[in-house]
Amino acid sequence: MKTIGILWGMSAFALLGQGCRAPEKVFEIKSFPPGALIYVEGQDRGQTDQKVSIKFYPKERVTVRVEKAGFQTQGADLDINSPSPMTFFLQEAPRATEVLRELREMKSSLVQISDLLGKYLAEKNK
Repeated sequence: MKTIGILWGMSAFALLGQGCRAPEKVFEIKSFPPGALIYVEGQDRGQTDQKVSIKFYPKERVTVRVEKAGFQTQGADLDINSPSPMTFFLQEAPRATEVLRELREMKSSLVQISDLLGKYLAEKNK
């Protein structure tokens, strides 16, 4: 009789233990181009393309971010019902020297426009 009580207690503990588990889902995370680093709530989880198990406790939503050198970082907030697989299409990051060159060109254009406008107003007020 004592054995039955112990077995019943162990069974109940096993069932209750399973009921208290954090909700979890396996997501297949892909990127184009592949090989981006995967971060779940800021923690490194490897590289795309792979399956990643994500627990949804204590939060009901988690942040997934993918990063690859030379590309803009992308991310998404996921919940247990989010679709899988998830594919992130990474865009090339602008190169700093190109951006600076374009800004200088814009500045010189604005200076030219400002000069023309000044001359126009000066002529108009004569």
